[in-house]
Amino acid sequence: MATVTLEQIESLEREMLRPKDVAPFLGVTPYYINILARDAPEKVPFPFFMSGNRVKIPRRLFVAAFQGNSGGEFPVGTPVGVDH
Repeated sequence: MATVTLEQIESLEREMLRPKDVAPFLGVTPYYINILARDAPEKVPFPFFMSGNRVKIPRRLFVAAFQGNSGGEFPVGTPVGVDH
């Protein structure tokens, strides 16, 4: 699995990322992110939302979560647009 840096993720043009975009940075497989988001969303350490069965990750919020600055918009680990 190739290594990806936070700076590389930040420089992507897409506003919404996919698990395969961030998995190398996290050191996990995209499948792991999908399963965790579906089965234990409270354990996902960054904001995301589900679109059908797909996990969508707001790029700016992902980067902010790992820079230690969530901007006060969403607590880290809270799925965006999902009620618990």
